[in-house]
Amino acid sequence: MAEAESVPTEAEVRDHLARILASPSFPAGSQTAKVLTFVVERTLAGDSASLKAYTIAVEALGRPADFDAESDSSVRVTMKRVRSSLEIYYGGIGRDEPLRIVLSPGSYRPAFVAASVALPFIAPPMVPAAASTEPFLSTRMLLFIILGMSTLHLAFHFKELIAG
Repeated sequence: MAEAESVPTEAEVRDHLARILASPSFPAGSQTAKVLTFVVERTLAGDSASLKAYTIAVEALGRPADFDAESDSSVRVTMKRVRSSLEIYYGGIGRDEPLRIVLSPGSYRPAFVAASVALPFIAPPMVPAAASTEPFLSTRMLLFIILGMSTLHLAFHFKELIAG
């Protein structure tokens, strides 16, 4: 994608989608992979207006025709997972991608933008607890120490107030 361009071509989007789908963030055959592929392809086909919970449920996820989007939140939950998986991808192995697929909360319509435009809107990646155990324990331990000292300090002063 050329640096001055802000609108990628269909070929660039499809190549980018293929790299995303080949990553561990979107396991082959998973609901997240199916939904991401569906919404991207529908948008590239110029049919993003049809991207509603019902259409995604029936056509992408194979739900029955009597699917009720009002009482079944499975599409909303899956879209949240897609957004989270995209954040993980762009925060990890996809960090140098020149293109971003952005799915705004509350919308099923993806936007395709240059990374320089999209980066400020992407949350930092979620780090598995095992990868950050040591700093997390140190921070947690420090908070417990501060809380404990504060509690003892307040108890001591409270005792002085009562005594006299």
